[in-house]
Amino acid sequence: MSEQPHRPRIAHSTPRPPFLPTTARIEAGPAGSLVQARARARALREAAHGPWRRDRRVRMLAVAIAALISWLAVLLINGSGALETLVAIVLLGLVVAAAVSVLTHRQVSALEADLTRQIEATHATATALDELTAAGWVVLHDRLLTGTEHRLAHVLVGPIGVVLVTEMPEHGPLRLLPNGVLVSGDVVLTDWLDTRWWEADYLQIILTQELAHWPWNGAVIPVLIAPNSTSFPLPPVIANATVRTTTQLVPWLSTLPQPLSRLAVAHLAETLREQCEPAAVDEGRA
Repeated sequence: MSEQPHRPRIAHSTPRPPFLPTTARIEAGPAGSLVQARARARALREAAHGPWRRDRRVRMLAVAIAALISWLAVLLINGSGALETLVAIVLLGLVVAAAVSVLTHRQVSALEADLTRQIEATHATATALDELTAAGWVVLHDRLLTGTEHRLAHVLVGPIGVVLVTEMPEHGPLRLLPNGVLVSGDVVLTDWLDTRWWEADYLQIILTQELAHWPWNGAVIPVLIAPNSTSFPLPPVIANATVRTTTQLVPWLSTLPQPLSRLAVAHLAETLREQCEPAAVDEGRA
């Protein structure tokens, strides 16, 4: 029997810079790392305003000064009419309070708005996936692909094997061009789709190496979750990835062959936990 050629252990081939400390990771639930990213984006936006624009006492002082100025103005113009004074104080106070609030709290940045959309979509998918646990599935949320910074939204481990579930981006209306190219708003999703397929292929190689004693013969299946706003029927497969909505996903999984036992699922899930660490950072230790 010929000796099998040596295959490099891809999972351990990415070097870590020796001068950088290892980041502590934590389980933070679905979209945990995205929630952290949104909080950091908000903190950076507010920090750019300067301390005087972030201080609530400044806003209160501005309203008080505006009320005093309005009262003095009414006294000079209309005498000491109590009603006119009260109306002027209230109106000018409201105007100044609104103006200071707008200056202090600018509109949410485009990055924050995009992260919020992703978080909401991820939570909706996670809710739909909860029912899989009763059928013997293990559902891992918000993980990192081994040796990379690629975030895996949902990793499912069940009787059929491994499924990577990712929500499709929403930059605008989803359109399928005549040449088969998928577009979200003005953003072409070709590279994004290719990346999802690469992630599944890469993870399958890692599992094949880590479970060589098993051996691992299954495939990692990439599944894309179409936005609820999709107004046209999407093809069932795009760029080698299955496309489903959140309501279609669980029933579709139940139709696939289920060659793995519960023991095999548990072993496979434990391997994935070790290989794909959580994406969220322990901010107290990072």
